[in-house]
Amino acid sequence: MSNGIAVRDALIHALGNLTLVTVSANSVASNSAFDLKRTWLKDSLLALNLAILEKSSWNESTIQERGASLADLAISIWPTPPAYSPQPEEILEQRT
Repeated sequence: MSNGIAVRDALIHALGNLTLVTVSANSVASNSAFDLKRTWLKDSLLALNLAILEKSSWNESTIQERGASLADLAISIWPTPPAYSPQPEEILEQRT
């Protein structure tokens, strides 16, 4: 298997490639092309989904960027407990 395919396969279930939708939307969108998914994302009430519409394409790079952005957002909403203070290299290891 080529490296590009392996990277793409690894990102299928990555945070940056996941979102919240209704069961019916998930069934329709599951393996659809990005342009088709954009159609039903336009009707989404979640800002989480609307931010995806700003992207002109959906690929490994945009998935990784969105994953990092969502991770940063989660950390800002749910900060680390004061008793735990990871070193910067630990944070970088967790993102890769």
